Amino acid sequence: MAVNSICAIGCTTCTSPSTNCQSCDTSKDYYLSGSECFYCDASDGTKISTGTTCMCTETDYFLDGKDCAHCDTSDGTRVTTANSCDDCVEGCLTCSGSATNCLTCDTSNHYYLTGSDCVYCENSDGTRVSTGDACEECALGCLTCSGTATNCLTCDTASNYYQDDSTCTLCPEGELSTGIGCERRSKTLCMSFGDSAGFNDMYEVDCV
Repeated sequence: MAVNSICAIGCTTCTSPSTNCQSCDTSKDYYLSGSECFYCDASDGTKISTGTTCMCTETDYFLDGKDCAHCDTSDGTRVTTANSCDDCVEGCLTCSGSATNCLTCDTSNHYYLTGSDCVYCENSDGTRVSTGDACEECALGCLTCSGTATNCLTCDTASNYYQDDSTCTLCPEGELSTGIGCERRSKTLCMSFGDSAGFNDMYEVDCV
């Protein structure tokens, strides 16, 4: 398509129609967006045209319509772009440069940091915890845990562990877990059948 010699205001080159701009007069603070040239009012020094956008010159300010608005990034939970003030992405407590460039993660909701991403630590059954930089299984003997892998909420009594404050401890050999402690295995009468004399012998032993 031929280049139009008469372009709309702010356009330096265009095709028919004259408002179909290809480039803008950046020397007069126009910038190209789509196929139109828009004026960036830089008269008060708070804005500047880059040719492709209109940017605010002050740190932590973004273009909201035609005016610059402040973006509060003091706590690290937001970042400023040319045209927006963005919250860090889900799972990201603090970020820098972009909303997806995470610095710290929301460990209370089971996110952990991998590179610059906050990854969810699947914990629907309570068997894992986020440590901030990893997703860890609960400690040995611990069925469910919270905060740290060794802060046990419930213990694996079937494997002979019992609850000792926030720790799951294995009962000594010969003792059974009661869930909150250990006790000696109970004695019972055991019978031996078919001895050489033809009698049944009964004796008391520890059952194992």
